[in-house]
Amino acid sequence: MEGAIDHGEHSSSLGMNPEMIRDLIERVRAMFPAPQAGAVIVTSSGARHFLRQILESSFPNVVVFSHNEIPPDTSIHSLGLVGLGG
Repeated sequence: MEGAIDHGEHSSSLGMNPEMIRDLIERVRAMFPAPQAGAVIVTSSGARHFLRQILESSFPNVVVFSHNEIPPDTSIHSLGLVGLGG
């Protein structure tokens, strides 16, 4: 996803095609079939805003954090990785 972000001088935009976005939503749905409050996805700070925008209508209870928003002493248990493509 990070590679699909075009960072301009004053703003950034996401250049993902609709198929990739649908694929991403389906991959997240497979990880969180019935997401409850407290479900969290951690991503890069550059992708956080765009990932939240993509997921908010389908997954209103899922929180999207960037790595730098998590305090260093916080314990994280990974349930998996959501990748794009292939």
